Amino acid sequence: MRLLIASAAMLALAASASGSASASEAQSDPMPPRQPPRLIAFDGINLLARAASRQRILSQQLTFRIDVGADGIPAQCDTARNFRRKATTIDLCRPILNYSRFEPATDMSGNAIAGRYEMTIDYNSLIARRGAPDPRDRDRD
Repeated sequence: MRLLIASAAMLALAASASGSASASEAQSDPMPPRQPPRLIAFDGINLLARAASRQRILSQQLTFRIDVGADGIPAQCDTARNFRRKATTIDLCRPILNYSRFEPATDMSGNAIAGRYEMTIDYNSLIARRGAPDPRDRDRD
């Protein structure tokens, strides 16, 4: 069943991810990046599902904005939705920051630059594929 969650989430993640230049780069550099950041791997899907379950957002779609450095390491994460408590955003972003690997954005010369990556996760697909969260999954990994 865990594999089903990971598969469903990765499908939702892959189908709705996009990259873009960061706002500061767009203002300072008139030329857009040749290639936006690209997600190479995300190994924290179980932790992200747990965080979503704790925050009671399993039946929603949520867009994440991740600032990716020129080294491909995610530097900052935010959500498109403004939660009442900042701790909610931190809890949801922590797995993305800690378990994501990116290929950095590149400029017109092919040099690695910082960029912004956006992805939308449809938590509805997790529920549709698996049903309600299983409390026994809490202690497994």
